[in-house]
Amino acid sequence: MDRNCVFLTIALFQSLRSATKDDVQRAMAATGEEDESGELTFTSNYGNHGPGAGTVQFRFGSSNLVTAIDASVVGEGTMQDLRFLWDLNDVGCSDFPDSQTRCNQQ
Repeated sequence: MDRNCVFLTIALFQSLRSATKDDVQRAMAATGEEDESGELTFTSNYGNHGPGAGTVQFRFGSSNLVTAIDASVVGEGTMQDLRFLWDLNDVGCSDFPDSQTRCNQQ
């Protein structure tokens, strides 16, 4: 099961950097859809697809810890989704309010 009603926030994503697969599944309240590479995808229908809903993928390294997060979340009153990208080897970017490094330059 990859669908849930978890409110997708920058705080949630930040807390799951370098988390275990079990920690991610527990936080996302679902097992996720796993592809052949072991990446897990979750879809949140929070607020009936309103702000805080979206899709997030977690990539895991050889030690079974998160090495990358790629999320697209419905923003409050925005025309485009908020992105959150993080990679173990990179600072990443975020379109969430108060983020210093934007993914979608406007």
